[in-house]
Amino acid sequence: MPHLDFRLKGTRIQIDLLILPVFLAAMIGKLLVAYSMTLGFIICHELGHIAAGAMCGAGLSSFRLLPVGVNAAIDDFQCSKSQKLMIYISGPLVNVVFAIIIYCVHKWKTPAGGLLTVDIMLAITINLWLAIFNLIPIHPLDGGRIAIELLSDKVGLFRASRFMNIFSLFFSIMIICTGTVVLIKSKYNGSLVLIGFYIIFLLKKNKKEAAILNMKNFILKRSAIIRKGIFPVREIAVLEDVKVLDLVKAMDYSNVFHIIKVLDNDLHVIKSITEQDILNTLMKGVSDITVGEMLTKNI
Repeated sequence: MPHLDFRLKGTRIQIDLLILPVFLAAMIGKLLVAYSMTLGFIICHELGHIAAGAMCGAGLSSFRLLPVGVNAAIDDFQCSKSQKLMIYISGPLVNVVFAIIIYCVHKWKTPAGGLLTVDIMLAITINLWLAIFNLIPIHPLDGGRIAIELLSDKVGLFRASRFMNIFSLFFSIMIICTGTVVLIKSKYNGSLVLIGFYIIFLLKKNKKEAAILNMKNFILKRSAIIRKGIFPVREIAVLEDVKVLDLVKAMDYSNVFHIIKVLDNDLHVIKSITEQDILNTLMKGVSDITVGEMLTKNI
């Protein structure tokens, strides 16, 4: 897909050139006002995330302008849980604030009892729709990120991501079914169907993101422990014939440091290791081995 790709002060900027024919199609279909409003408020939504990220010390790694909106990738791995939640909620909050401001300004400038004009009503509706839709707890929406962040401390990152993937898949199927009914009845509006299939497409990417995020949690946890001096601990018992990668999936609680008790088949403790030992092994490029092999080979 043709696009402009350049860097601005370390941030990757991408502009999808498909936005030009989409603008033209919106103009021909007399939907330019609605499309421009929607795109503009989506940009404001993402700017809310970026501003909150900057306040929390999170950098902006990329900014993509797409025909269907904007996507800002924020490096929030070093942020605390409360800071991450603030970043995720800031986008929908911006849309709610815009809806309130537009409504109040219109009421202030019009005579008592004046009705909302079509454009004002459209602007308020778009903002409220963006806020509500993005708070739905499905990936990759803001609500899904908030849900994973809250669930990960309770059940771990992989379990939280798996649960959200299942829920998102179920929800996207419901969207596709609803969109199909709407498409049959209206014969022109297939947006819900496209949204449903787009969510399913992004679910595959979410599995890779969970694994990458877990590795980054390991690395950042070390600096957090050194900085704080005290950190909660979670102990795990594992048999020596378990694969290292399977062990990693059980060590996905970001709010604790893992100490692993390696057991033989008689359930006697062979050795105690930490998640830092596992991380050192993975950083050497060794992963397809058992925990016992890691100990005997002293990797």
